[in-house]
Amino acid sequence: MHLHLEDAKLFSNNIFALIVNFTSAFNTTDHDKMLMTMYELGSPTDAIEIVRNLYEEATTQIKQPSGHYINPIPIERGTIQGDTLSPFLLLLYMAPLLRWLHVGGRSYTHSCFQNQSST
Repeated sequence: MHLHLEDAKLFSNNIFALIVNFTSAFNTTDHDKMLMTMYELGSPTDAIEIVRNLYEEATTQIKQPSGHYINPIPIERGTIQGDTLSPFLLLLYMAPLLRWLHVGGRSYTHSCFQNQSST
């Protein structure tokens, strides 16, 4: 990002930035959209089914100070906390946005690349 800003200033180009707060990203992911995104990105069917099975009836529990657990709470949105698969699933979930930003000149192009013709 820093190099983009320097280039824009040096060559008097307009640049727009979007700052995203990912604080709640892991617990707001829609499961159906996540699975659809995996399908649209060409993920293997068996991988999609594994993730579907993992999230289909996922629950969590809270342990009270007495040592007893409360009743299971369904996980209806978000990725499973502590699961090593969660960061990967979040990246897959964001892939359509990242692809959209790169299509049609929506991303910043450094001045040294703007006038090059494809060979």
